[in-house]
Amino acid sequence: MCRFIKRLVCFLVILTLLAFVVALLKGGEPFRKLGERTEHLGRTIKKRSEELAKEADRLKKTREVIEKQKKEIERLKEKLKDK
Repeated sequence: MCRFIKRLVCFLVILTLLAFVVALLKGGEPFRKLGERTEHLGRTIKKRSEELAKEADRLKKTREVIEKQKKEIERLKEKLKDK
């Protein structure tokens, strides 16, 4: 466990140094591009999750209707058996 933590800390230090070097050499442009891509990805995820939520609501309503119909059919079957 200690070795894992040590490797993780070393990895984070190297990653930080690498980001600092890139920022010094190329300015903030790579980070701006990354930010724009992340923002676009966030909008896409939000849009898709809203679509999935609507579909889930539609499926839930459909399931409720089917359950009501099943109960009604069972009730009618029982009514026919009693006659």
